[in-house]
Amino acid sequence: MIALSVLNRPSFSGAGTPEQARVLYEEFIAFCQSKGVTTQTGEFAADMQVSLVNDGPVTFNLTV
Repeated sequence: MIALSVLNRPSFSGAGTPEQARVLYEEFIAFCQSKGVTTQTGEFAADMQVSLVNDGPVTFNLTV
């Protein structure tokens, strides 16, 4: 659950294992639900087919 971006090519070499990611995912869902946030979940790590249309010359870098 980490991505280091160099130009337009993200690197996930410092990411945790899928098992660690699943635990964090489930803890985050439980936390949100404990705060009364309505949540919906799907199958963790499922193969998803998505489409995307970029409309605009903007890129957002999120730093947490």
